[in-house]
Amino acid sequence: MAMRPVIAQIMTLMIALPLQAETLHRALILPKPLASDFDAVPRLAGSDPVAMKINQVLQHAQDVLLFERQECLRNFAAEFAAGWTITLNGPHFLSILGSTFTWCGWAHPDADHFVLFFDLNTGQQLDPITLLPRDLRPDKPKLGQYRGDETSGKLYLPLKKLYLSRAIVDTPLPKACLDSFQSDDKLHFLIWPDAKEQALMMMPDGMAYAQNFCAEIVSLPLDLLRHLPTAPRLIEALGG
Repeated sequence: MAMRPVIAQIMTLMIALPLQAETLHRALILPKPLASDFDAVPRLAGSDPVAMKINQVLQHAQDVLLFERQECLRNFAAEFAAGWTITLNGPHFLSILGSTFTWCGWAHPDADHFVLFFDLNTGQQLDPITLLPRDLRPDKPKLGQYRGDETSGKLYLPLKKLYLSRAIVDTPLPKACLDSFQSDDKLHFLIWPDAKEQALMMMPDGMAYAQNFCAEIVSLPLDLLRHLPTAPRLIEALGG
């Protein structure tokens, strides 16, 4: 399964720059937690069309998790924790990393991450992968040569190679993990921008429970992103 260490409590109000927003930060409202282990999703302040569009998606994400939590907690001694980390708030983009940890009576707990990524000019929800060069993106079949359940995993092969090249630099992985990555044809990756690290972050997604310890985060720093090359707006958003 995928990964989810619980993220810190969100209890403060962040005040950023004014609401003209394609090149500025946005003011964010960070509500009080809905439960001791369940943080409320952040919101954009304001009632302009961009804020309303983004907030609608954020509210839907929270509603889905609340429903899943309600169903999970029907089980004896179940746990369902959720949190959010704002990894980038302008310019150009808003990126929120969602995190859950659940145990709903299964053999093993489940940890997961997911990214909510938005264009602050239009309010459109985006996949950060679309900001990468075309030859790294798994969003289109390569000449139709892959079919069925082979498609998604094989289209991530360029990203797998990129991840492994960075893992050697960032986080030396045990041989068992490297072997697992090399043999896993269905391995996907989660990608999000991180303003603090000034990098695009990568993490394996969808791994089996026994391999979750291999799901290390690696960084794609600005110098590498410029070389790939990556979308100029992302470079600027990360401080480049």
